[in-house]
Amino acid sequence: MRGESPPPPRYLALAPELKGSSPPRTPGAPLWTSPDSSKHEELFFHEIAPRLLPADTLRWLHCQVAISTLAQVPVAGLARVDFALLHPALKGKALIIEIDGAQHSRSSQRAIDEERDDMLAAAGHRVFRLTPGDLEDGPSPTLAALTRGVTEIVDSPVGDSQTLAAVQTMACMVELVEHGILSPGAESWAIAVRGTHTRAMGAGILAAQQLLTAVGDLYGATLAPASIDLLGEAEEQLADVVIEWRDDTPWFTRPANSDAQTVPVVGLRPTWLPILPPLPLPPPTWVAPRHEVSSSSLRSLLQSIFPDKESFWDGQEVSLRRCLEGRDTLVLLPTGAGKSLIYQLASILLPGLTLVVAPLVALMNDQLDNLFRAGISRVTAISSQTTQAGDTTKIQDLLRGGVYLMCYVSPERLQIVSFRDSLRTVASEMPIPLVVIDEAHCVSEWGHDFRPAYLSVARTARRIGRRDNDTPPALVGLTGTASRSVLHDLMHELDISELEAVITPKDFDRPELTFAVHHCRSDAKARVLEGVVRSIPTHIGIRDAAQFADLGPKRACGIIFCPHVRGQFGVVAVARALGNTLGFRVPYYSGSDPAAVRSRIASDFKDNEFPLLVATKAFGMGIDKPNIRYTVHYSLTESLEAFYQEAGRAGRTKQRSHCAMIASVDDHDRVDQYLAPSTPIEELHQLAEDSLRAAHDDVDRALWFHLQGFRGIPSDLEDLKGVLDQLAPLSSRGERIIPFGEEDEPTALRRRERAIHRLLILKAVDDYTVDYSKHRITVQLGRLTRGSSWASAYEYVSMYSRGRADALFGSRASPSFSDLKTELVETARVLLGFVYETIELGRRAAIREVWRWSRGKGGDRTLRRRLLDYLQETVFSREVERILRESENDIARWRALQGSVASKRDVEELDGALSRAFADYPDHPAILAMRSVLFLRQRQCKDALEFAIACVRSLHTSFRTNAQTTRDYMTWLVAEAARWELGTIDVLVLEATRSADLQLCRELAKLDLPIAARLGLLPRLATLASQSTARVSAMLEVMPNG
Repeated sequence: MRGESPPPPRYLALAPELKGSSPPRTPGAPLWTSPDSSKHEELFFHEIAPRLLPADTLRWLHCQVAISTLAQVPVAGLARVDFALLHPALKGKALIIEIDGAQHSRSSQRAIDEERDDMLAAAGHRVFRLTPGDLEDGPSPTLAALTRGVTEIVDSPVGDSQTLAAVQTMACMVELVEHGILSPGAESWAIAVRGTHTRAMGAGILAAQQLLTAVGDLYGATLAPASIDLLGEAEEQLADVVIEWRDDTPWFTRPANSDAQTVPVVGLRPTWLPILPPLPLPPPTWVAPRHEVSSSSLRSLLQSIFPDKESFWDGQEVSLRRCLEGRDTLVLLPTGAGKSLIYQLASILLPGLTLVVAPLVALMNDQLDNLFRAGISRVTAISSQTTQAGDTTKIQDLLRGGVYLMCYVSPERLQIVSFRDSLRTVASEMPIPLVVIDEAHCVSEWGHDFRPAYLSVARTARRIGRRDNDTPPALVGLTGTASRSVLHDLMHELDISELEAVITPKDFDRPELTFAVHHCRSDAKARVLEGVVRSIPTHIGIRDAAQFADLGPKRACGIIFCPHVRGQFGVVAVARALGNTLGFRVPYYSGSDPAAVRSRIASDFKDNEFPLLVATKAFGMGIDKPNIRYTVHYSLTESLEAFYQEAGRAGRTKQRSHCAMIASVDDHDRVDQYLAPSTPIEELHQLAEDSLRAAHDDVDRALWFHLQGFRGIPSDLEDLKGVLDQLAPLSSRGERIIPFGEEDEPTALRRRERAIHRLLILKAVDDYTVDYSKHRITVQLGRLTRGSSWASAYEYVSMYSRGRADALFGSRASPSFSDLKTELVETARVLLGFVYETIELGRRAAIREVWRWSRGKGGDRTLRRRLLDYLQETVFSREVERILRESENDIARWRALQGSVASKRDVEELDGALSRAFADYPDHPAILAMRSVLFLRQRQCKDALEFAIACVRSLHTSFRTNAQTTRDYMTWLVAEAARWELGTIDVLVLEATRSADLQLCRELAKLDLPIAARLGLLPRLATLASQSTARVSAMLEVMPNG
């Protein structure tokens, strides 16, 4: 109830959206007057405006609005416009009316007026300057133009006034607490409501109580009482405050009887000022939230800020808590699981600016659009679009002014010196609590979407974004799918060591999605695509007539994913052909189109202007459109992770949705050769010269693009040598300039960045920035000493496999080199060997697993099960990772794992675990051996022999295990081949004994081998026999009887 010392009677103009607008000056006046206004301003307001605007539109007219509020740039002094008509239909753009008296005819004032008008026009507002003659003498061209502008909006819908009343009342409650009208420490509040929509106002008051309680719990403060008494007009004298809402009265009229009240009266009116507060804002200070905030409070905050969300989904709450506590977090949740909500809610709850790094402009625009639709407008992006529009400098000024809660940028933006400087200024003025890395798998070179610029994000953020107490921002990485190698690499690149930082779901299954794969030759793809699209109603449970009907948000939309832009199988040709077949225009989206075109296509698709879009993955990454009901991949994808992520664009609202793939592999034997784990990159390039150029099928086309990124060790090494020449002298630290040609950008830049990335690993380079306008890279050299690059490379490889590091480098100690450049080149040569034997081969392995998955027999149920076996953690996947981590070549443990398989389902789960491990460790002998044995159990003899031979070659070349370990592997493989009756076991025996190891031959001879296999040992033993007559007896041991 009201305290013992009530505040004096007064009228409070607290409508939050009216900040920056002048309140009424005369008590009780029905219309605006001001002692500072001219008679012509009052003439316009009292006589012209009521004739120009209908009564229900007059409420959108504001007086004396600050220019800094409208233009969103700092403006000296108290510069204001006379009137601003801000109607919801104008979407934040105002009709500005200036009444120019005699002083505006002076040249000095005209110059000021022109500068102000240009500033307002740049922000999208329209300025109408009226002279006294326009007002006194009747219609004029300017007044006629203003009339036309008003006519366009007077009949536009303005939204639900009940909802507005509830929201405005809720916001008013926060203001009343801030101004001390309502005491946070009181046991209860008594609030009287009057006017229209009092029930909605009551709901807003109770919602405000819930919100204030939750915020108080978050920050350890008491902001709301335990109870609130809602009173009617008859009980107003018992209230702490009276709130009046009327939607039939302009905002500038006072509440009835406000002067006679003995308690404060707040008048709320429906109006529209959808712009940010005037600048400058006071900088926020860092206040750490409490760690023990209750789940109910977090849920209340979620529902207050995102009213369509009832509760947190799997993984969201624990991730949000880590963000609020300022702890690094790596969120690995499937597409559609609500990853964006985590950082968006945290950004609103934490003081300061959150920086969000996103790979695509389409993704930035999509996130901004979603936030705007949710009523969250203090967000922005800096991208190529803002640069082309000339807005980047203005936005950076607003960042420093504390206007925005979130700012989206590309990773390349963090390599621009001017933006880094701007970010440093922001960090000196206010906290940067979070740096979010969306689509974080782009950080890892192991991933298909690797971007070199991502590598500097974490390092730059930690250096530049530190708060006063030298605490760096928390890093939050978000990705829908990541292989184990990508996850491991992410943790390294983001410097995240805490295992609890990785948030994974309990289940990757999306039960609302159904899956299908359609096989055909490449020349039949178009016909199959038409059939797939026309069959969609059957799969998602809608009528045929409704498939392409214009049903607004209920429209069933779809995306056709193509692997590239041009050519017969690119988005341009596919969209044109599909449109001709279906009888309506089918737009396409690609990252190579101009920014304005991409923005328009994405916006129109989001607004359901058309039901079907053909796109590259430039549109698929991170786009959130709730009514996408189907996706079709026009070819095999780069990986199963990529397929699941892009297919996951469908079914965001949990409605039944369909995901199809059209796979074309015209020559299985050729594809097996391309994707075999034993095919070296040099051989693949040779094959490319002959057949890949013709691009016969999906695998040909995928490998053609793959080889553009992996041109071979000699070529990559030449790029690195070229960069080293430009960094000379290497012995002294400092900055070096590396130009890149405008004519071949971005290819030239990408190749130089890859070389610089290798030098970052070798600690030869500390940092680098890119000046895109001057086409040059500025490199900061690291502190190089003899042996330091060799040790750095050894440590880098050791993170993935200590055995591999020992095999490649011998030890951490460097061999003797003549100079620093020679050491860097030779170290890079060894490092590139690792890159090609693991990352390059792993990329090919990922394509192979997509091809293998697509060939699986069975429909949706089988495809789903095999996808989940590949993606999810199982008992088998955990044991595989455990052995690799603890004792990667402990054959006894591997054989024990193989022996634990007791059912067909066990075989399927182990197969899924090994499939994913193969993409992560494509030349690891244990993984190759395990897959070979599992293929034998499944009677897939060709694959079994292929992987067994790859295992043998890896033992001799990549891992160089000791002699006994090699023998143990060979004996295991041959024994399993004999057990499962591999028809080509003699080929395996020949490969296994290529090294002519007498002890191995003895051990193989003891096995129960078929005659052909035993005879296969003879050539090897004959070679050995010439070295020692004692070995002749060994040869006789394996001779077949008779």
